[in-house]
Amino acid sequence: MNKQGKLIRTNGIVKVAGGIEWTKTVLPDGNERCGYSWNVVAGCHHACQWEMPDGTVAECYAKGIAERLASWAYPDGFDHHYWHPERLAEPLAVQTPARIFLDSTSDIMGHWVPDEQVEAVLDVVRRASWHTFQLLTKNPARLLKFRDRFPPNLWIGASMPPDFMWGGHLPAAVQERMLRKALRVLSLIPSTTFMSFEPLSWDVADVVSDYPGALDWAIIGAATNGAKAYQPEPAHVERLLAVLDGWRVPVFMKGNLEWEPWREEFPSGDRKS
Repeated sequence: MNKQGKLIRTNGIVKVAGGIEWTKTVLPDGNERCGYSWNVVAGCHHACQWEMPDGTVAECYAKGIAERLASWAYPDGFDHHYWHPERLAEPLAVQTPARIFLDSTSDIMGHWVPDEQVEAVLDVVRRASWHTFQLLTKNPARLLKFRDRFPPNLWIGASMPPDFMWGGHLPAAVQERMLRKALRVLSLIPSTTFMSFEPLSWDVADVVSDYPGALDWAIIGAATNGAKAYQPEPAHVERLLAVLDGWRVPVFMKGNLEWEPWREEFPSGDRKS
């Protein structure tokens, strides 16, 4: 159960020692090899926030990192679009196969990212075919524009809607509509697809059950505000697991989740069967 670790730059790519947990590779001998984050695109306009059970409001972890630990890299603030073409070749310099998260401090499917920049990133993903890349977005509708150009070594993911986005509160009904839209889109993507249920702040089981075949993988996590974690309702976890297990969808539990029996599973293939 690895936590977020120290950032180490290796051949230009940021390697996260000890996490990002779900980028790791478990080797045949049981040892683990950390993955990488690769942000050719940086910054985000979504302005996501989450309301904690105690009433406090948590901001996006990437925004916190950008403003506190890496402010030098975000001279115009986190809610600005940054393009780093000098980073495009970085995965090609890493010869050992790895899992690479390509937008940990951005959303490459954000409406503000030009098509040509998305295509430039996809071209490198295609060329670095020995790696497995992971994309995670809060703008799943745009995935359909590129669905026929996604390389088979790119896993396509969507996040649960936050409580606040674009400067406003998202009512429960709006969050459900957004979740349904994400699952609908993922069901149309031929690549390996996944959903990040972090934080699992409400009972999504009935919604997810309406979209069999949409997911090849699921990540489940708690709500966090800095070092403090707020656990989801056990019944919400149990009900979601029952749906996913019924479809034999592998589940990865994040280190902030308190749960037994523990599970850190990965998809077995690169594409939907």
